[in-house]
Amino acid sequence: MTFYYDLPVYCDICRLLPKIFEYTRDFPREYQYSLGQTLKQDSLRVYNFAIYGDC
Repeated sequence: MTFYYDLPVYCDICRLLPKIFEYTRDFPREYQYSLGQTLKQDSLRVYNFAIYGDC
């Protein structure tokens, strides 16, 4: 039985999440709290889907 942390998609998401947070930190103020926040929330949802989708 494989666990979620053995899945390639999980490893890719774990590498992508810090980059998204890093890039959105440099967004202009008018986009940081709208587009930046949406990107962060959606990327965390994808992370959760990767974990709970394996069940």
